[in-house]
Amino acid sequence: KTRTVLCLNDFPYYFEEGIEHWVVWKLGEDVSIGEIENGKMEILKEAGCSNKEFINDTSVFLHWLNPPELKSLPDVDHIHILFRRLAISHL
Repeated sequence: KTRTVLCLNDFPYYFEEGIEHWVVWKLGEDVSIGEIENGKMEILKEAGCSNKEFINDTSVFLHWLNPPELKSLPDVDHIHILFRRLAISHL
């Protein structure tokens, strides 16, 4: 059985103010590109925006997968997503 959860990172990396650090966690298999895009859409909706064109805008979002040796929980796949809320508030 698989389970996917999007949440703010409880232990965010240090970034400049205004950048939110989210994580898509998936138990049972690897996180897919579609799940990353869905996570970005959920973040946008939470921010009051429905423009899905922002999911590929690198001034709004950045995502990555840590290499195995840097994963905090190596048996649970997870993708880091950075969201720059200010980038959508000016548009």
